[in-house]
Amino acid sequence: MNMRQEISWEKQITYLALGALWITLFLFPIIASADVNISVNESVDDESNPFIIDKFPVIIEKPGDYYLTSSFTSNNTSISIRTSDVSINGMGNSIGGNYSAGAIGIDVAGSLIQLQNITLKNITLQEFDIGINCDLVSDCSISNVSLISNLRAGFQAANSSSFLFTDNKVKKNYNDVTGGYGITVTNSHNMIFKNNLVNGNGKSDKSKS
Repeated sequence: MNMRQEISWEKQITYLALGALWITLFLFPIIASADVNISVNESVDDESNPFIIDKFPVIIEKPGDYYLTSSFTSNNTSISIRTSDVSINGMGNSIGGNYSAGAIGIDVAGSLIQLQNITLKNITLQEFDIGINCDLVSDCSISNVSLISNLRAGFQAANSSSFLFTDNKVKKNYNDVTGGYGITVTNSHNMIFKNNLVNGNGKSDKSKS
C-alpha cells in the first residue's frame, strides 16, 4: 500500500468519526426533545401505549386508554364514546362548554347494543348543557369527577346498568327555565352512588337533587 492510499483511508476514518460525533451531539437531542402526541385515530401496535386527547370534538371509536394533557374549552359536545372498553383519565384537567345549548361534556351512547367497560375519572366538566350523558351503557365507573354549573344536568343516565359513581362532586347544575338536575337516572338498574358531594342543583323553587 502506498503513501497516498494510507492518507485516503485516514481521511475516510476521520470523516466517519466526525459524522458519528455530529449525530450524537446534534441529532439525538433533537429527537429526544420532540413532543410526541398520539392521535385518537391512529393505530397503535403496542396496546400499553395511551391515546392523548389534544383537540376537540373527539369521537372515540377505538378501545383503549385516553388521557387529557391540558384543559380546554369547547362549544360542542367534546368527547363522544361509541365503543366499549374505553378509559378516560382527565389527569385533573377541565373542559368548559361555554353554556352551549345541546352540548355535552362526555357523551357515552350505545346504538343497537350496550357499550360496556367504560371508565371516566379525574376530570372537571363545567358549563355544558349536560356534563355526562350515558345511554345504553353497562359496567361503567365514574370517579373523582366534578360536574359543575351545567344547565340541564350534571349526570344523566338512561337505559343503563351496573354503574359505580363514587367520590364525585355534582354542584350548581341548574337553569331558570326547566330547573335542571344534579343527577337524573331513568329506566336503569344496579346504579351505585357512594361518597359524592351533591348540592346546589335544580331551580330554587324545585327540590334539589
